[in-house]
Amino acid sequence: MSNQSSPLKRILLTCFAILGMSVAGVIGAGLGGGAVYLAVQEKLNSITVPSPAPAVVITQPAPAAPASGPTNTTVNIETAVTDAVDKVGPAVITVVNQLAGGGQASGSGVIVSPEGYAVTNNHVVEGNSSLTVIFRDGQTAPASLVGADPVADVAVIKIQGKVP
Repeated sequence: MSNQSSPLKRILLTCFAILGMSVAGVIGAGLGGGAVYLAVQEKLNSITVPSPAPAVVITQPAPAAPASGPTNTTVNIETAVTDAVDKVGPAVITVVNQLAGGGQASGSGVIVSPEGYAVTNNHVVEGNSSLTVIFRDGQTAPASLVGADPVADVAVIKIQGKVP
């Protein structure tokens, strides 16, 4: 009979040991978590945030009103860009399209040869009954469509008459 109680004792002791270790683990975890919580709270309470410096406002007296009315000032700014615009500006044209169904469309173009060929967009000249070109100086001239590519949206026109 002592042999039968021995395995039962062993099982009971093992169960109590497991239960004891589990309780000790839970208590240890609770104590550890509490310690971490307190440490974090203490750290948060000890953080100081510097207050912003007071704003400094500088007031200046308003400038005195000019004795006379407004004056115009001319500023001469010459750069490579303004030089380039001056050189190519006369080559930029406006293309006016009298649409076959009535109405008008317009867009820009660029003269690419002294013979009067100019490049513009296909959507500017599409469906035209007549084309007119307006030069930078305001002069106008008729033009005709030489060719167009709707996919690339590019067209070539020929200006009739003298190109300024």
